[in-house]
Amino acid sequence: MRLYVRVRHGDRKISETPDGIDVYTPEPMENNRANIDIMRQIARKYSVKTSNVRIVSGSRSRKKIIDVEK
Repeated sequence: MRLYVRVRHGDRKISETPDGIDVYTPEPMENNRANIDIMRQIARKYSVKTSNVRIVSGSRSRKKIIDVEK
């Protein structure tokens, strides 16, 4: 499954939008901490392992394309 994700700063939550999903994270963008938190949140939401969530595009951007393998 391919997800179009927009990253926002705030308390941890995921909200659905017409364009994809918004993922909120309190983690800083430094040292890949925000990306790791985003992947963990998505894995929890879709009940998969974190290793099944992969950032395809936008690892250094607020807009990302993420693949989730079930």
